[in-house]
Amino acid sequence: MIAGHASGVVPFPIQGSGEETRSFCHVDDLVQGVLVMRDKGEHLGIYHIGTTEEVTIADLAHRIAGVAGREIGLAPSAVLQGSTPRRCPIFETVRAGL
Repeated sequence: MIAGHASGVVPFPIQGSGEETRSFCHVDDLVQGVLVMRDKGEHLGIYHIGTTEEVTIADLAHRIAGVAGREIGLAPSAVLQGSTPRRCPIFETVRAGL
């Protein structure tokens, strides 16, 4: 998609308006969390690993484009059935028990 546009604003289709949020974590942090769960967690316990920093999809797309040195024009579309406008882990179990 981006490779086909030598210069200028690249149309960048996204699902939703771009205001939907997600929480991301680095793979090293995920692995560390899994190891702590393995060592200290309860058998079959439910633990959320991640970060409380929420990032909008629009911001994420612009950050990635910036790293690539490109300017994008978001092209919002309908969200898929079952999608949620917000995904952010709940850490009470991890904070309390691990």
